Amino acid sequence: MNLLRRIAKRLWTRIRPGRLRWEVEEEMSFHLEQRTEEYRRSGLDTPAARRRAQERFGSLSGYRSRVLQVHHVSPAGGQGANLMESILQDIRFAVRTLLRRPLFTVLCLITLALGIGANSAIFSVIQAVLLAPLPHKNSESLAVLWQFDRHNQTSKEAISVPDLFDFRERSSSIAHLMAFRSRQFTLTGLEDPERVLVGEVTTGSLVETGFPPMRGREFEAREGEPNGPLAALLRRSFAQRRFGSMEDAVGRSVTLNGVDYQVVGVLPEDTVFPSDQVQIWIPLQVAPRSAPRGNHSILALARLAPGVELKQANEEIASIAAQLEEEFPDDNAGRGAFLSPLRQEVVGDYSLTLWVLMAAVGVVLLIACANVANLMLTRAAARGREVGIRRALGAGRLRLARQFLTESLVLAGAAALLGLGLAWVGIRLLLQLAPSGIPRLQHTTVDPWVLGFTLLISALTGLLFGLAPALQSTRRHAASALRQGGRSDAGSSSSPRLRRVLVVGEVALALMLVTSAGLLLRSFLQLQDVDPGFQAERLLKADIQLPAARYPQDRASFPNWTEVHQFYARLLEGLERLPEAESFAFGVNHPMAGGWTTRFQVDGRPAPPASEQTEATVRPVSPNYFRTAGIQIKRGRAFSEEDRSDGKPVMILNESMARRLFADEDPLGQRVVMWGMAREVVGIAADVRFNGLDRQGRIAMYLPLSQIPLAGGSILIRTSADPQQVASALKAIVHDIDPQLPVFEITLLEDLIWSSLAQPRFNALLLSIFAVTALLLAVVGIFGVLSQSVALRRREMGVRMALGARPGDLMRSVVGQGLGLTAAGVVLGIVGAWLAGRFISGMLFQVSALDPVTFVSVPLILMAAALLACFLPARRAARSDPLETLRCE
Repeated sequence: MNLLRRIAKRLWTRIRPGRLRWEVEEEMSFHLEQRTEEYRRSGLDTPAARRRAQERFGSLSGYRSRVLQVHHVSPAGGQGANLMESILQDIRFAVRTLLRRPLFTVLCLITLALGIGANSAIFSVIQAVLLAPLPHKNSESLAVLWQFDRHNQTSKEAISVPDLFDFRERSSSIAHLMAFRSRQFTLTGLEDPERVLVGEVTTGSLVETGFPPMRGREFEAREGEPNGPLAALLRRSFAQRRFGSMEDAVGRSVTLNGVDYQVVGVLPEDTVFPSDQVQIWIPLQVAPRSAPRGNHSILALARLAPGVELKQANEEIASIAAQLEEEFPDDNAGRGAFLSPLRQEVVGDYSLTLWVLMAAVGVVLLIACANVANLMLTRAAARGREVGIRRALGAGRLRLARQFLTESLVLAGAAALLGLGLAWVGIRLLLQLAPSGIPRLQHTTVDPWVLGFTLLISALTGLLFGLAPALQSTRRHAASALRQGGRSDAGSSSSPRLRRVLVVGEVALALMLVTSAGLLLRSFLQLQDVDPGFQAERLLKADIQLPAARYPQDRASFPNWTEVHQFYARLLEGLERLPEAESFAFGVNHPMAGGWTTRFQVDGRPAPPASEQTEATVRPVSPNYFRTAGIQIKRGRAFSEEDRSDGKPVMILNESMARRLFADEDPLGQRVVMWGMAREVVGIAADVRFNGLDRQGRIAMYLPLSQIPLAGGSILIRTSADPQQVASALKAIVHDIDPQLPVFEITLLEDLIWSSLAQPRFNALLLSIFAVTALLLAVVGIFGVLSQSVALRRREMGVRMALGARPGDLMRSVVGQGLGLTAAGVVLGIVGAWLAGRFISGMLFQVSALDPVTFVSVPLILMAAALLACFLPARRAARSDPLETLRCE
């Protein structure tokens, strides 16, 4: 403890050497006074007593020096030991200086805090989403194995079970190849029926990815074999909600789709494999031949072998895919495979968006720095007399520069504190506005990394806007500064030039940012105007899934699934009694769902070679589907009640498929073979953008639900009544048919479309906010420079007016100066906007990166804003009194 106290005291004396010197002086004065008093009481008068006391006391300076040296403090307050004291003095002086000019200080603080706060808020999102390590064990060696189809031009497809085992057996670059998929299951038996997301994973995957059970055990090998024991693992919160505690959950059972699974363990809450939305995990029971090779239904995650690079592994994977293509041409012709890093798959889709936003707030901060630098230059010019006096008293340039930089850093530090508060508020707003699909966004917070980033950019900001004024002030000669100090034109000749350069830079950066925001805004508007191919207004969607345990779905008896047919018949009968339903139908997929694809062949034509075979989207629907969804039948007819399971096989093609197959023929009456059965084309439907408004509709064929009775899908109801009321009535109808069957994901198609636009809307909104901020800061910068210019040219203007210049001439001069600066910035900004447009071209929809509307309108808007900024300084110049001006000068 004594050692700690000595260290603390040593540090304190280093930080506060002035206080130590004061204490030493006070103590020596005390002893000197005591000795003087003793001599005075002995009869000496006061002067004699003081002289005698000083003689007895000895050298005061010697005592002072020795005491201070003990504490390693220079008695004279030298440059080395007093550096800390000197810095503290600079800081105190900077604070006093800033407090004497509250308006200037507040303006600078607000400007800088906006820039720093915006940067800290966006960086906190980037830190949480892009930079923080994934929670998986050794995530850098994990990669997703994708297949692709060169014939169908797909870039990423799930893998088939036989292909999974072949890759696992033949690859030496992969140490562990795991398979998984996530599906919605109906949970019954505990409380009300509930839809839960279930993750099916191969045995050992959870431990391999770093998520071992916190209670119980992982799946055993026998549980991953077809027809093996049925086991389940629960997420901790799910186990606590359903069973009260984790201990009570282990050993119990859960019923999924009518089948019981024994709970063998509980997983931690932060388990993210295969998804953080999964509530229950069950083993994926697969064998090399348990599913057709053409059925691509599972995803694969690979752990690279130690020392193997991704490039090396991809070369081997491509080689194996070529082998499979040759060995199994019927199913693998045109199929390749590749590995993609797990991090890229998790956050890659949002990387460009977030870095664009980071660049945008960086531009805002640069503009803010330019504005504050302008204010600091103006203020430095006004402090010319002060600088001259200090130079005359012996202050060196370095000492003055340090003082000016200290003021900048103090200002930046205060702005950083304010900016952190703004960042905290901004993060909450971002979390409210951001699309729900951004991974790990919920972990966004002001953590030590964000604090460090804020500290760094604050220091850089302080140096950036403080360096120019510091150098500008110290270049001034003492004599000239004293001569000019009392006049309005106290700045050097280069100071106004530097301020004009800063304004040109501000305008260029603002134009670049506003143009980028304009491109994204026009892209979003284009996306909103896209015709989805159906009428989403007042169209309600609700999903159901029939469990195989109660609704047998034996492949051998397809399509005669009696229980499934009966359920659909009773459901449609119940909907007929729903008064709020203007129209209703059932489809395996609603109009905004992509669905699955299959191969086909035109009847009577030779089968195309494997390299030319393509797949079409398959959409089984009930008879009233097209009317309810508002999908136009272009030719032929829609399905009717006559299209029964025992009737003539029929289908309806969408326009794209009809054009592709029968460009020179009438498609009606033609026959297309699918799943070994030829179907007659009875109608042509309009194209629908199944996978989103920004994607072209794929070729598709609609089939009668009675002939393709799949076990789940979407109920569509067109209604003008309250959606909540209709949803409640629909649940009651389904409950009357099957009390154990939940109805889930009930929503309006309008809301679904609006949700699909969340990402582009978020991008356009945030970038627009930053662009408007940049535009305002640039306009303020123009206004500030022109105001200062008018003040500096007051004498010139007075002389010109005395010689006969009219107020209009002066106004044109000031406005011309402002527009000239703006025009220079616009020229530079257009070049920057062109580069920025190329960078964000991947985020645009039906808008060119060189969109002429945006590239013409934005400069005009900026010039108009600059004209407004010029008006007040110009009017002040025009109203100046020449006699008063010359008298003041």
